[in-house]
Amino acid sequence: MADTKESSNVIIQRLLTVRDSAFSHLLMTSLHVVLMKFEDHWVKNPIEGSVYVYKRTDIPTTAITILNRKSPCDFQMFLDGAVVDIESHDRFIVIKRAVSSKEIEILGFWFYDSQSAIEMSFILFDQLGLLKRSQKLLTVINQEKKALKVKTKSKK
Repeated sequence: MADTKESSNVIIQRLLTVRDSAFSHLLMTSLHVVLMKFEDHWVKNPIEGSVYVYKRTDIPTTAITILNRKSPCDFQMFLDGAVVDIESHDRFIVIKRAVSSKEIEILGFWFYDSQSAIEMSFILFDQLGLLKRSQKLLTVINQEKKALKVKTKSKK
């Protein structure tokens, strides 16, 4: 049984590497999720299947991929600065992303397995928190660089 799961993980990792050359390692998987989009009400997308949350060797460093069972079009989303908010409601995870300066896209991930929804929400909250802390740190570093340049110029 362990060998089957291990070989299955190797196959999934190879598949994700083909789809995303920056694939590093899996954070979690779930066998079945349905992707929905909010447009005045929840609309079911033609995307459902196995979901994979994984780390990448490039920026953005976290991604979500759904291998679609309904068509050859899979879903991929990067957890980046465009993600405004993540909410968790029982078997449902809502992700709000800024598509433009005036438009927010609201996506819902409905899980058949509530434990997978909980696990994914914890991972996404954690990864989004890391991203926001990194962005704040970069802002501070850039401000310090600017201040150092101003001091250096004023001494000359």
